[in-house]
Amino acid sequence: MPSMNELVRQHTALDDSDLEWLHLLVSEWQLLSDLSFADLVLWVPTSDGTRYVSVAQMRPNTGPTSYQDDMVGHLVPRGRRPLLDAALDEGRIVREGDPEWREEVPVRVESIPVRREGRVLGVIARNTNLLTVRTPSRLEL
Repeated sequence: MPSMNELVRQHTALDDSDLEWLHLLVSEWQLLSDLSFADLVLWVPTSDGTRYVSVAQMRPNTGPTSYQDDMVGHLVPRGRRPLLDAALDEGRIVREGDPEWREEVPVRVESIPVRREGRVLGVIARNTNLLTVRTPSRLEL
């Protein structure tokens, strides 16, 4: 599997300081994934702006995964994932829409823009497997 450095340098126009920013983000990903009970995938637009490349992924230890296969290195054309497009273009968290169905599993997708110095570098897709709905603990309420 290619590293985040390799993917960013090969497919994007991000500079070294942007890459370092992304590394700082993903350094705490396991905790974020566990607390949100969701897979996290970091998508970055390609240099030509026509696609996204997945440069990092984290699966939760606290719940079922939404992806059976690794997403790192996958390229997706713009327009195929409207929530990614909206988060990147509008610079806002996008939660609209019905769950996606993946191999008979409903998955709620949220797209969160990753910002640095007023620019959106990429988008975190938070993917929650809804097949096994969990009851929040009293501490969470």
